Amino acid sequence: MREKTRLVGTVAGMALAAGALVTSPTALEAEEKVVTGRVAEWRTTPGTEGLAKAFAFLQRSDLGALEPGRYPIDDDDVFALVSVGGTRAADSAQFEGHRRYVDVQCVVDGQEAIGVASTASLVTAVPYDESKDIELFVTPPTFQRVELHAGQFAVLTPGQAHLPSLNLEGPHQVRKVVIKVSVAYLKRARGETHP
Repeated sequence: MREKTRLVGTVAGMALAAGALVTSPTALEAEEKVVTGRVAEWRTTPGTEGLAKAFAFLQRSDLGALEPGRYPIDDDDVFALVSVGGTRAADSAQFEGHRRYVDVQCVVDGQEAIGVASTASLVTAVPYDESKDIELFVTPPTFQRVELHAGQFAVLTPGQAHLPSLNLEGPHQVRKVVIKVSVAYLKRARGETHP
């Protein structure tokens, strides 16, 4: 199934190119491209460098049988959160943002959309909680929408607030895995030495 990305609202300047999101400089000034793809093809997807441990977990043959919960991969640097639940309407939740972790969100069964917006463009609803690495934001009237079907992933970096588990063509039950990768680990894995 072809990956799709849709925009909600009136923000213009978005285009699809080979399944990846492309933005014009005027569309979402500070917005980085959301890296999306199929788990089976992650090695050839630009933007996945340094995420080998995350994708090794996502390629496990028993993902569909794992109980919901937290699974260690590399201590607190890389770990998986398995969940099962229903999708929801965008107006029933708030955007979330992280500072210390990158999210690799993967749908195992079902389908969902994820709302994405630059944290710089949002209004804080609940201030950043360092112990939980989360800040909540008011849902904006317009935002980017990334669609994920079984076997597809999205990489969400600090600065990319997101609203996961949104209805996609109606409500669905979804089994998903979110791999949390610390920014510090990712920089080391990519050989980056600057702070």
